[in-house]
Amino acid sequence: MKTALTLLAALAALSSCAPTDMTGGGCNAENCGGCCDASGVCQPGDQAAACGPAGGTCGACGTGQACVANTCAACTPKTCAQVGAACGQVADGCGGVLECGDCAAGKSCGIGGPNQCGTGTCTPKDCSALGATCGQLSDGCSKLLSCGTCTGATTCGGGGTPNVCGNGTCTPKTCAGLGKNCGVLSDGCGHMLSCGDQCQGFATCGGGGEANVCGALCAVSCPSGYACNAMGVCAGGNQAALVLDEQGFEVAGNVSINGALPRRGAYCATYPNAEMAVVSFTDALRGYTASVSIPCSSSTFAFSTLLPKGTYDVRVERGNNATQAEVNLLAVRYQVRDALPVAGPTTGLQLDEQGFEVAGNVSINGAAPARGAYCATYPNAETAQVHFTEKTKGYSTTASIPCSSGTYAFSTTLPPGTYEVRVERGNNATQAGTNLLPVSYQARDALPVTGPTTGLQLDEQGFEVGGNVSINGAAPARGAYCATYPNAETAEVRFTEKTKGYSAVASIPCSSGTYAFSTTLPPGTYEVRVERGNNATQAGTNLLPVAFVARDALPVTGPTTGLQLDEQGFEVAGNVSINGAAPARGAYCATYPNAETAEVRFTEKTKGYSAVASIPCSSGTYAFSTTLPPGTYEVRVERGNNATQAGTNLLPVSYQARDALPVTGPTTGLQLDEQGFEVAGNVSINGAAPARGAYCATYPNAETAEVRFTEKTKGYSAIASIPCSSGTYAFSTMLPPGTYEVRVERGNNATQAGTNLMDLSYLARPALPITGPTTGLQLDEQSREVRGTITVNGAPVTKGAYCSTYPNASVAEVEFTERQQGFGTTVNVPCAAQNLAFTASLPPGVYEVRVQRGANATQAEANLMPGSLLMVQRLEVK
Repeated sequence: MKTALTLLAALAALSSCAPTDMTGGGCNAENCGGCCDASGVCQPGDQAAACGPAGGTCGACGTGQACVANTCAACTPKTCAQVGAACGQVADGCGGVLECGDCAAGKSCGIGGPNQCGTGTCTPKDCSALGATCGQLSDGCSKLLSCGTCTGATTCGGGGTPNVCGNGTCTPKTCAGLGKNCGVLSDGCGHMLSCGDQCQGFATCGGGGEANVCGALCAVSCPSGYACNAMGVCAGGNQAALVLDEQGFEVAGNVSINGALPRRGAYCATYPNAEMAVVSFTDALRGYTASVSIPCSSSTFAFSTLLPKGTYDVRVERGNNATQAEVNLLAVRYQVRDALPVAGPTTGLQLDEQGFEVAGNVSINGAAPARGAYCATYPNAETAQVHFTEKTKGYSTTASIPCSSGTYAFSTTLPPGTYEVRVERGNNATQAGTNLLPVSYQARDALPVTGPTTGLQLDEQGFEVGGNVSINGAAPARGAYCATYPNAETAEVRFTEKTKGYSAVASIPCSSGTYAFSTTLPPGTYEVRVERGNNATQAGTNLLPVAFVARDALPVTGPTTGLQLDEQGFEVAGNVSINGAAPARGAYCATYPNAETAEVRFTEKTKGYSAVASIPCSSGTYAFSTTLPPGTYEVRVERGNNATQAGTNLLPVSYQARDALPVTGPTTGLQLDEQGFEVAGNVSINGAAPARGAYCATYPNAETAEVRFTEKTKGYSAIASIPCSSGTYAFSTMLPPGTYEVRVERGNNATQAGTNLMDLSYLARPALPITGPTTGLQLDEQSREVRGTITVNGAPVTKGAYCSTYPNASVAEVEFTERQQGFGTTVNVPCAAQNLAFTASLPPGVYEVRVQRGANATQAEANLMPGSLLMVQRLEVK
């Protein structure tokens, strides 16, 4: 017993004493009461929680923990984006498994590398095929394998082979040793190794094609002279000789319906260029969409276009003149191909629509809906609509029911699918006297259409819902206006059923002294709100200026009458000031005392209340007063509609005066004080004052430029305008404290003024702190010139005789978009441009570049491809 006690005391002393050098005998579980560090020194700590290369003999971390400096600590699981996984399962770095979803149609997980989507089929491997007997590792496709644990004295990787049990001590691999810098992977000893999640720039984990290495690829080939670098940027080329070459293949075929040519009427003989149908192509991976029109002159419904390489969703839809042409194509955007590969000329396509008749009748509570005398006079007027929506393929169409149908019969043709079916009142339902419900009634939630589907009976079920509105327990006020205009609207009661998306409004007319309402609703649980009607102000009603929640969950399972919807509200009042003083007012206010100088805006986010109290010119103290229901409100002060004429010096933002004002009773004496500082400076371009032309001498107040300030934390946004009269392009404004993004833009008269500022929203400061007066700012635009030409399949773009007559007509547009800095510009290429040459002035950055046909490309007979074609995913401009 004495020996045991002595040993325990020694171990206790060892675990609590200063670090002990154990290198002589080797630091291990037998001689270290704490953790063995990297140098083999026994450190104080918990042996059961030891981890890391040196402390491996002390045990590993449990689930939900990570090894940090040889100590087990709480672990933060990685996300799919952080580990670079686009699909399937992957370790989260904390002992758990991430589910990173499926690939898009036509793609498989693992083709582009483990947990990466690609075209083809991935064959997963099991533990046996990988030669693994322990630990976790990927199956090479989409699953994370657990290959077991070792027994006896063996350890995972102990024999020197990763994920294989063996004798000896396994030395875990490090991220540096494996040449990895991101994501999660096996350390070779049965555990997962986390290599970080901080890929820079455009790089993503595995994005360059090598798993667990930061990188990026170029989605499309770089232009001639440019090379794709490790960050997926086309760099190193000549910015003065950029060649944007569209590469495309002919795609052609014919459209049919149920195996036969679609019908055409006599209209086509008179209007051969009228549009009967449209074929649309979408490559979601590259963000490319194009369409080709089929004219009346094509008896075989033939189409032909030029498309870039890609995999396309192909849809057929009725053209703009399909009805006049009596074309019997389906009334949906019919999906004829979900993944059409285009890697060369693709002709002889047969795009065949398949459709079935769907027909039936509409009723309400088991009976045919009412119709009035109006229908005898206007038999084609619309009494009802039946909406069909197929969400899997995005189909949507409407069958109209005319006044002439006493049985409310409908008929349409639909492709196969499962449809939600809704019945709604038609455009002439009120005049026709129909008693259909005032909602988009869900008659079927999942109607299968696999063949002709007729004899449908779509029966609306509804119950009367009625009652009265009051405010603070009394009937709302009404003025003399109501005697003259008894049908004017004083209030509305709005019903919303969120499960099925029902929404209806019951209007209350001036003639109702008790503010009575009545409507018919289908079964459901409704949020009920009371709002001021369109004529509430003229009628003198004292209902609250918000959409008041009278019931948050009103069940309607049968007739529901006698409802008392009582608004509860309290006075809220005070004054507005700026920097502790009353805001300025000019002589304008003496002439126009009712003009609006300011607004106080109240927003209650829990119940969605929003109200505005207007401050008139007549109030020298900028006093406001309104009535609000209980809640916690954000309060903002804004300049009124006549603030400029009135000469008020309130700030040019929606100023947050209170972030959370509680209203639980009368709330008066509020002092809403704006705090603001002067912000001023000058705009330049490439270090010099921007140009100004003779126009400015004639129009000194014309706007040459704008400086835009945005504070995202509090939602502030303001613009300082620069007039023609300022040769130094000086600006000045007042702003509240905050950190602002600052942008410079061309003004409304920049073109006439001849300014050479760039035609984009230039990011002059990403984060400008305003904590006091901030003057002497120099906002300098940096401009680089990019010049180039457009070609198609290596040859000049064709142009017809039209260009000789209209040299300024637009043949093409080149779009440059800098996503990191949030700006872009479009360069127009006119008929007169030799070889479709273009010039763009751009700030340094990395740009997505697209080419699309100009407004006159068709008349000019240009052979450019349809749609906005991605030419360069990331182009370096420096």
